[in-house]
Amino acid sequence: MAADGYRVVLSAGELDSTLTGRVILLVDRQDGAPLSPKDGPWRVFVPGDRRPARWVRQVVLLRVVSAAP
Repeated sequence: MAADGYRVVLSAGELDSTLTGRVILLVDRQDGAPLSPKDGPWRVFVPGDRRPARWVRQVVLLRVVSAAP
């Protein structure tokens, strides 16, 4: 979740690079420098998405949940 409440959902299959051939990143740096306050402290980066709708700036919370009962 972002500082402003923005949220995205990613499935386990999307996070498994052996299934998709890509890696979804949680980053704290860009070009070797810490992210700016408007983008950091953490950012979700989804390479290959045509639009950055699932790229989250100012990440303050990650939650991993199981859909199994």
